[in-house]
Amino acid sequence: RASWRAHREVHHTAQDTPHAMGEPIVIHYVSYDNLRRQIAQLERQLKETQAELLRVIDEHTAETEQLRASFARQLQDHVKANEATQAELASAREKNAVAISKLQSEQTELLQAAQAELAEERQKLAKANEDLSVEQQDAAMLRGYLKCVPALILLEATRPDLAEAWKNAGSSLNLNGKNVDDAAGMTLARMFTPDTQLEKLLLQNNQLGNEAGKALADALKSGSKLTDLYLKDNQLGDEA
Repeated sequence: RASWRAHREVHHTAQDTPHAMGEPIVIHYVSYDNLRRQIAQLERQLKETQAELLRVIDEHTAETEQLRASFARQLQDHVKANEATQAELASAREKNAVAISKLQSEQTELLQAAQAELAEERQKLAKANEDLSVEQQDAAMLRGYLKCVPALILLEATRPDLAEAWKNAGSSLNLNGKNVDDAAGMTLARMFTPDTQLEKLLLQNNQLGNEAGKALADALKSGSKLTDLYLKDNQLGDEA
């Protein structure tokens, strides 16, 4: 009752006091029990709100921890993968370095071997040139010597079959396919003089070269009676 009276007196006092704006103040009478129930209800709502808030915070905290743990695992996996990749790259670099070194060594060995072979071939070529020069000198000496020997005697000594055919020839001599080479052809060319009666000479299908061909061609200009010369199917080049 004392609380009720005090509450009523407060409200009556407020009602008797004029409003600053000249408007009346409306006084609502509220019992103390209703006020206490409202406060209790507000406290329960506050506790429920606090509980819900704590639950939400706990859920977010758990999710955050899960995300943090997941991120930590992913980061650790990435670090391991990166380390593995770096190790593979280092191994690959090392293998490449070994392969390059081996390749360079092989190239050096091949180059040295090729240079040695080239030097050896040059020596062989130089020796062959020397031998060829000696042979050419010997051949020149032999040709000079043969020029001093009568042609018929030389032909009888080297090719008696051709010498015999020459002796028995009239105005025509057929030596086709008789294996007449350069030396024999040049000897035959020397046989022609202004007194030679041979007019036709067949030397086809033999082994006559350029030197014999030139010598026989000169025989046509030697003043002899030779007018027909057949040199088909020999080893004559463009120079002849």
